[in-house]
Amino acid sequence: MTLGLHETWTNGFDTWLDALNHLTDQIENAGIITVLIGVVENNSTRKIPVESCRGFVLVDEIAPFMFINNSDSKAAQMFTLVHELAHIWIGKSAGFDFRQLQPAQIIPRPRGFVKYLLGLPPTGKVPRRNSASSSLSCFMP
Repeated sequence: MTLGLHETWTNGFDTWLDALNHLTDQIENAGIITVLIGVVENNSTRKIPVESCRGFVLVDEIAPFMFINNSDSKAAQMFTLVHELAHIWIGKSAGFDFRQLQPAQIIPRPRGFVKYLLGLPPTGKVPRRNSASSSLSCFMP
């Protein structure tokens, strides 16, 4: 599965929100159900604390599902979206295997695996736009 994003895809957006919306659309167009919400049962007085849950996925071949807590900052939501997408790409949920009804198995990762998934150079430095006024960074190709 590919999202068809060029390595400079974020250059076309001025805000984290615009880039987040575009990335979410690309993920949904790839067939992944994506929900961004920060409250319980549409009750605005019952916010989901970011410290409790930033996001999760249910890995499934037919209907993969991704939840992102939109109470978090837009930059953090972008990171969580990409992090959870990586779980879908490798086919393993980090928390719970709903098919086996037991905790998910931890997958040993080779050194630099996360940087590879995010398209980061080996130094780990995130490329930034040249504009001093921009607050948007490129997280993935």
